[in-house]
Formats: sequence, C-alpha cells, structure tokens
Amino acid sequence: MMWLMSCVILPIIAGVAAIQFWVYARMLKTDKQSAAPEVDTDRYRPMLRLLSDDDADLMTGPASRARRRQRTDLFREYLRCLSGDYGRLLAGIRAIMSQSSSIDRPDLAKALLRNRVGFVIALCRIDLRLRLYGLGIGRLDALKPDVMGLVAGLDVLRGQFSLVAESAAWGS
Repeated sequence: MMWLMSCVILPIIAGVAAIQFWVYARMLKTDKQSAAPEVDTDRYRPMLRLLSDDDADLMTGPASRARRRQRTDLFREYLRCLSGDYGRLLAGIRAIMSQSSSIDRPDLAKALLRNRVGFVIALCRIDLRLRLYGLGIGRLDALKPDVMGLVAGLDVLRGQFSLVAESAAWGS
C-alpha cells in the first residue's frame, strides 16, 4: 500500500515542480530588448539582511505570523526585481548575439542556457522554502546559499554581457 501511495505522490510532486519551473522560466521576460541594461548587484544587499532570523520569529501568535508574512512579501519583491534584472541582461546578450551575424558563439549560447536553468532552479528552491517558512516550517537563513547563488549568477551574466558587448564593438 505504501509503495502504491509513493507511485502516485511522486509523479504529482514532479509535475508540480515542472510547472513551477516553467512558470519561473517564463517570468524572466527575456523577450524585451535592452541596449545596455544597468545592473547593480549591491542593491540586493538589504535582501540578505532579511535572511537573518531573530528571536521574534521563533515565537508563535498573530504578531509573529504577520511579521513572517511581511518579511516573505518583501523578500519576494526583491526576487522579482532580481529576476527582472536577470531577464534584461539575458535579453541584452541575445540582442547583441543576434546582431553580430559574423560571429557564431555556440559555446556562449550553451553557457547562457546553463546559467538560465540554474537561475530558474534556484528561484524554484527559494520559492519552496519561502512557502514552508510562511507555514512556520524552517528558517530564512537556510536560503542564504541559494540567494547568494542567484546574485552570483547575475554577476556572471553581467560579466558575460560586458564581454559580448566589448567583442561586438571590436568586431571579433
């Protein structure tokens, strides 16, 4: 009986995870072209302060739930901004790659796809942990590695953007 339950539950969980992945991948809005997006990762430093749990979150009651909801809403807003910046950078790189028809860079396209998949997976993991935190399960400081990975992914993409823009300007 337990085997049958796990055979039913695991595909449902996998389906929900696939749908969540698809939703976050579509949310990046990489179709908007941006000539030179300005991205400053320092503006996400306050988001990291939200990840430090204090003793007030360990208490129960309506005040604690309200504070937990407020923190998760603010954190989700930072994630939306981070996703928007990521999407603009990705759209800028794609625009530069499509305009420079003399140079074919399959290695860069592969690296961009790998970076985007990693970014979306990290978003899904963070969303799951935020939902659990909203239910009172887990702590926000467990999100630090994933959030640091998102910011690092944004930095990598920003570096790739400047590299692609520079090589397109020099024509090599």
